[in-house]
Amino acid sequence: MLLGELLVQENLTSAADIDLALDRQRRVGGTIGENLLALGKVTAEQLESVFRRRPAAPATIEASGLRPTFLVGLMLKCMYVYGLSTPAQLADEMRLRVSVVNQIIDLAKERSFVEVLAVGTHVVGTDQRFVLSAAGTARAMEELERSQYAGPAPVTLEDYHNQIARQRITHERVTRPRLERALGHLVVDESLFGNLGPAVNSGQTLLLYGPSGNGKTAIARALAHSFLKEVYVPYAIEVDGLVIKVFDPSVHHISEPVADDAAAHVTGRTIRRDQIDRRWECCRRPVIATGGELNLSMLDLVYQNELRFYEAPVQLKASGGILIFDDFGHQAVRPAEILNRWLVPMEQRVDYLSLRSGKKYEFPIDQLTIFATNISPNRLMDPAMIRRFPFKIAVNPPTFRTFRRIFEAACQRNGLTAPPDLLDRLRTDFYERQNRPIAAYHGEFVANYVVARCRFEDRLPTLDENIAMDALSHLYIQQ
Repeated sequence: MLLGELLVQENLTSAADIDLALDRQRRVGGTIGENLLALGKVTAEQLESVFRRRPAAPATIEASGLRPTFLVGLMLKCMYVYGLSTPAQLADEMRLRVSVVNQIIDLAKERSFVEVLAVGTHVVGTDQRFVLSAAGTARAMEELERSQYAGPAPVTLEDYHNQIARQRITHERVTRPRLERALGHLVVDESLFGNLGPAVNSGQTLLLYGPSGNGKTAIARALAHSFLKEVYVPYAIEVDGLVIKVFDPSVHHISEPVADDAAAHVTGRTIRRDQIDRRWECCRRPVIATGGELNLSMLDLVYQNELRFYEAPVQLKASGGILIFDDFGHQAVRPAEILNRWLVPMEQRVDYLSLRSGKKYEFPIDQLTIFATNISPNRLMDPAMIRRFPFKIAVNPPTFRTFRRIFEAACQRNGLTAPPDLLDRLRTDFYERQNRPIAAYHGEFVANYVVARCRFEDRLPTLDENIAMDALSHLYIQQ
């Protein structure tokens, strides 16, 4: 679902207003939201209400979009695997409202899959206990044979599409001050901000290229800090009765959501805590980096043979955040194969992923994608492919003036004091006399080497020309 459709669905604007905004967008550019604002058809507060609203929990089985038989099977597995017995316990595990779990229990009782455990005459509601019957145990084992997944109920692919539309990375505007704060721990040339800013705000694919050791990866990772809004990540997605596991605690870091007061004020609707859909976790925008290990299978759904469910590929796990293809050109697979595989996600912002059955489904692709390489782009791809990258930014070795700032910052972090003329002597004796190129990482390397060397020699860390030259000698293979 597109932003315009969401706004019409929320009765915040009309289809006619969307047409006017699209016409203006064709003439002057910008996003649909920005054009609606310029035309006075919506307010900034109304747009924010759509972007910020938390997913609302389904009140019925039907509203979940999942088949009743699927939910019954999932509940039986949770009871069998985790020994859960009360509606409250099951609701907590399945991330559903207790009222919905009670509906699932009623269906299971009709099939004689569960029985009430009589522990007292006054135990009712969420404290009532249920156990699997013999038929229920057999059915749970059958369900586990089909899939070992037992946990939070998945969301439908349609709901996933709709939520991604609400939280697109382009809905958040990154200003120059925010970008400067995100890169504040790095020493970069001023011109780089002017190049990075438009790329970050576009949400499109970015190519960072240049010699090794000058900060391409550090810059790519730091860009994540220029985004402040959270995204909602589902535990899993259901497709054709099968489960695709999405939430990964190694990349999805849970965050406290901003209160929905503004959204409630604009729409006139409030969401109580028990109405929040707990099948989605509020997270900081994820950052996923792949390097030389990248292969084409990592961009496809991965079927776990023993567990019998799918694991989402990296581009789905990175949704709403940043996906970095680092060390591009150093993978076992040819660069052209990776680029050809990424063409549709790059240009259409969707991907078509296949199940084992061969059936393909469309998934939204929404993140800032960054290719970082130390190989000349002209060696990696032809001119037609280079043209497809909307943003191409060279990360070159620092000037000596910038390198001085890098070196001084590295010394300060490591508690070192450099003699006033040290860098000038290194410039003459090492870089110019030996014809060695400067790289941004040299400053941190020298500082770390000094600390390690002095620890070995059991003395206070002291920086002088001899130890600095010794450190620099380790940067290159001696001929």
